[in-house]
Amino acid sequence: MPKTTKDRLNIRPVISTIDMDKEMTLEEQFQNVTLRPILKMQHDLFIAFVNSEITKKKNQYHQIRKEERESYLSQLLFRNTKNAELLRGMVLGQMALSEYKYYLQHEKPMNKRIASMLKKRIMDSQAELV
Repeated sequence: MPKTTKDRLNIRPVISTIDMDKEMTLEEQFQNVTLRPILKMQHDLFIAFVNSEITKKKNQYHQIRKEERESYLSQLLFRNTKNAELLRGMVLGQMALSEYKYYLQHEKPMNKRIASMLKKRIMDSQAELV
């Protein structure tokens, strides 16, 4: 278990596709340096959470047409306030204190980024869903 901020940052995966030489806004930097590595690191937890929610709903996910699954998952995970907050908490809990302070200063746009990135990650991982 990470004990210091340095430990917390060192356990995150490196995302080699990020071009840090490119000019970015502070929000883009935060997304690329903080959010993307956290989302990648927590991927298995997100999928386990989604699978748990699907199972609780008696696996209705697999009974609907493929075209409707994105809408179903969006409703289940992001329009349900409790689930959206749980998913966001899985991200926030991996932040260093300085990152969390930045998040608090930009909470609304960061929440939108987190939800958007999580939704894309989950939609791209539908083969892993129960």
